[in-house]
Amino acid sequence: MAQAVSNPERAKFYFPELDGLRFVAFLLVFIHHAPAFGPPAWRFLHEFGWIGVDLFFALSAFLFVKLLSKEFERTGTICIWKFYVRRGLRIWPIYALYCLFVMAWAAAAGEVRFCSWRGLGLLTFTDNVLSALRGYNPIAFTEHLWTISYEEQFYLFIPLLLLFLFRSSRARDAEFLGGLAAGFLVVRAALIWLRVPHPAIWVLPVTHFESILLGIVVGLGGLDRILARVPALPVLAAGLLCGWLMTRMGSVETIGWSLMVSYALIGLCTSLVLYFVFRTGKARGMKWLAFGPFVFLGKISYGLYLFHLLGLALGRQFVRHWLPRSHLPLSEAAATFVVSLGLTIAVASVSYLVVEKPFLKLKKRYEIIPSRPV
Repeated sequence: MAQAVSNPERAKFYFPELDGLRFVAFLLVFIHHAPAFGPPAWRFLHEFGWIGVDLFFALSAFLFVKLLSKEFERTGTICIWKFYVRRGLRIWPIYALYCLFVMAWAAAAGEVRFCSWRGLGLLTFTDNVLSALRGYNPIAFTEHLWTISYEEQFYLFIPLLLLFLFRSSRARDAEFLGGLAAGFLVVRAALIWLRVPHPAIWVLPVTHFESILLGIVVGLGGLDRILARVPALPVLAAGLLCGWLMTRMGSVETIGWSLMVSYALIGLCTSLVLYFVFRTGKARGMKWLAFGPFVFLGKISYGLYLFHLLGLALGRQFVRHWLPRSHLPLSEAAATFVVSLGLTIAVASVSYLVVEKPFLKLKKRYEIIPSRPV
């Protein structure tokens, strides 16, 4: 049984630079969904910015391992029901409001009925499964919400998994996680062999798992034992190299055996970058990630991600109808990016302060380990 920590503040876990990294993850996704423009480097980010989704996955897994390990050290167990309550208070209120809003919008536009299977999928966190079977959600501004269903399914099992891992030896942990990865690889190989069309492999946790699984490994200290004596910059370089190699493997939308390597490279890229930031986050050269505005934008990154497709649509309409092209100092695509990002930040900020913050304060009552301040 782990000994209790006499001073709860000693068990606090919060690193503002990880909020900065969370904003970077969102920005990559936003660039990917925004219109392409500018120099080749920017267009490269536009094409492959979806990797920000995997960075979110790795961050979530890492943070849960760290927080729940501290809870286990302090109490000797994990209070699973409190974990579920915390997740519910963080995710459900604004998500439900947004889903009901866009469902009503789509019904008013005559696109789908308000009560539809895809709407039910959104509200029951099964949209990723429906997306695997029928394609991305056709309800306006919800195409990206399969990721919320994906993460909710991950949240369902992560406390049980970690409780098992914390009670086991390191050798057994490695064997179990290795066996889990092997089983998931078999499932992915089967779907490739069956030529199941995109996005089935992309949206399911059992086939798109490396970033989550390696985020858990980073949180458990698995990379520390391997990379502790390796200088930090080569670790970052290795992560970026994995990301670049992934871009040479072809599109993840093309079903083929190269996906067996592509997904592994995605997971290595995100986990090594995460490990680098956590290891060097307090260094002088990394202080930009803890810059106040970046930290705030990281705090509201859930809302930013939730609203960004709506923000892009509104920004596009605003630029086309309210900003005469002759007066634009930027191209229409660049102006759309700037206006849409501003609108998304504004909506997410209001959402955070008016809707989310009261629930986050309530969530604090169920915290065992203090983390990010509200």
